[in-house]
Amino acid sequence: MTKTKSIGKRAYRGYSSKNPTLPNSQTFGIDDTFDPNEARSFTNLMWPEGNPNFCSQARELSSCILKMIMEGFGLLENYISEIKELCRGNDTRLTKYPLPKETNDSVITFVPHTDKSNLTIISQNEVQGLQLLQKSGNWVNLNVPPNGFAVMVGDILQAWSNGRFKAPIHRVAIRGNKDRYVFILFSFPREETFIKVPSELVDEDHPLRYKTFTYEDFINFIKTVGTKLGALDDFAGI
Repeated sequence: MTKTKSIGKRAYRGYSSKNPTLPNSQTFGIDDTFDPNEARSFTNLMWPEGNPNFCSQARELSSCILKMIMEGFGLLENYISEIKELCRGNDTRLTKYPLPKETNDSVITFVPHTDKSNLTIISQNEVQGLQLLQKSGNWVNLNVPPNGFAVMVGDILQAWSNGRFKAPIHRVAIRGNKDRYVFILFSFPREETFIKVPSELVDEDHPLRYKTFTYEDFINFIKTVGTKLGALDDFAGI
């Protein structure tokens, strides 16, 4: 099959249908889709007859949101270059969550986890399934509006913001009579980028919570613990 020809160089990249963290689903993980050469390589593999319209403006949306966040903290003027570094990398994910077979109950198709990104931007068809874990311990549905996006904070932005933003624990649980299709953009730094809490975000009410680390070291740690909840604090917490 054509889709199986997409092989990733890193974890969660390429085509996968037997990932234990994504049971009952099929997914593509595509690195650097905003690099013309990478995008062209993927489209030539998937559509040998050509598909010049495969593109997205999601990276610009991610950068805009980060600018709004820094402006809200009063940091925009001094951190323009840092915005670029925080969203220089990207992983585009195209995922199909098939309709559960032989059951009318919801089926967990992605285990509880937090994202390892700065921001995660989600667009989907009309089939819902995204659930967030409340402080009370209850799971609640997050409905993504038609032709709209859901935006979630990831572990990296939680660390950079000194915990002022919290990466939500979430999962996917679907039911109904149609398959769920999702487009996701993960915005993250390059491997060598240092994640350091700005001094302006540390004060008596907000003591330093995370040590400085590189994104590469964090990802290498994640490879050893998988989707373990609280991995960011285990790795970089003070």
